[in-house]
Amino acid sequence: MAASLERIGIHGALRGALKYAGNHELISRTHFARFLVEVGACKDTNEVFRKYLTEGKPGFVEHRWASLKDAVTWIRQAGGVAVIAHPARYGFSANEEFALFSEFKLHGGQGVEVVTGSHTLPNTRPTPTWRASSNWPPRVAATSIAPMRATPSWAPYPICPAI
Repeated sequence: MAASLERIGIHGALRGALKYAGNHELISRTHFARFLVEVGACKDTNEVFRKYLTEGKPGFVEHRWASLKDAVTWIRQAGGVAVIAHPARYGFSANEEFALFSEFKLHGGQGVEVVTGSHTLPNTRPTPTWRASSNWPPRVAATSIAPMRATPSWAPYPICPAI
């Protein structure tokens, strides 16, 4: 990714992205996106992904995702809690979302992230799939890999317990 960005004149991308990675062995597209915002290549990370990091763009790197079954299994075997992150951002139809949640639950999925510090108010509204079920998906009200920097002004509670 860094080499591809270098070829189009964005220098120091690896060094810059590493500043945002807590673990230098686990650097991601998001770390590169933050660097590109920092240097003024884009106004926000959404623009970085649109202009540089998606398929057909100069910083795109082919990648493979684990199957949902494998990912849930690995998380659970490691003692973790398998949670679907920010499903409101995926733009799924009700049928697609239902299929995702059904398969996730089948493989031992345990929760759904419903709000983080980066969500907008519309991203926190229950989806038709959530409203159609009284017991699924169980909701994890707030999860984050890194500590939340701030509670959005619209958030109902500074800290939301699991529901």
